[in-house]
Amino acid sequence: MEGRMLFRLGFLAVVVLQVALLLAILVPEERTLATGQEVLLQTVPVDPRDLFRGDYVQLRYTISTVHRPLGPGDSVFVALEKRGDTWEVREVYYTPPEGLFIKGRVATASGDVANIEYGIESYFVPEGSGHIIETASDVEVKVAVDSSGNAAIKQVLVDGKPFKP
Repeated sequence: MEGRMLFRLGFLAVVVLQVALLLAILVPEERTLATGQEVLLQTVPVDPRDLFRGDYVQLRYTISTVHRPLGPGDSVFVALEKRGDTWEVREVYYTPPEGLFIKGRVATASGDVANIEYGIESYFVPEGSGHIIETASDVEVKVAVDSSGNAAIKQVLVDGKPFKP
């Protein structure tokens, strides 16, 4: 009888651990989507397919390249300002600045040019539809940015219209 009870407790512990792990992965992004400020970022898509992960579009933003002497691997906070319909880089900081900012990591740097990644560079699409985004003349992304600088993709706009494959 005691062996059965230990087995049930062990099984329950494994299930609870799995649920907790899933929540730890999903809750922060959902929180960002629900509470973050919406910004529109201009993109240039590349690489529409990954053999192991399915169809996706690798997005590169105009805010991805900054002209500042930064080091590869540096964690940075990019202050944003609205210019027209989209948001652009105002300044780059090593600590969170006042106002709206997005958190990123310097992927590569050479001289005074640095490429920053924000965790919103991959957008998965239904199989066979990546070419729609890849060949579009204008791609913009609505992104939610929370008060800590975390970002999550809300919607992709292709030639001014919501992407619907």
